[in-house]
Amino acid sequence: MELKEIVAVLNRFAAPSLAESWDNVGLLVQPYTQREIKTVLLTNDLSEEVMDEAVQHKADLILSYHPPLFRPFKKITTGWKVCYHSKKT
Repeated sequence: MELKEIVAVLNRFAAPSLAESWDNVGLLVQPYTQREIKTVLLTNDLSEEVMDEAVQHKADLILSYHPPLFRPFKKITTGWKVCYHSKKT
């Protein structure tokens, strides 16, 4: 199945219009080239271990309940799921 077909099915099943305004739903990372989706890995959270499993099983698509990209990026560095918060006083 093509990615655009899978996205259309998911959008009919869980319409993006029903999401809260703060939620980040839908296709978050699109591949450079179109290809057929044969293997989908379903997960609650995209962790490093889940990503390793996706690579091991040659998953063409990862469907995650919690989006791996939730807030806008200010920088991309090495490391995984590292988040620093500071409050100005």
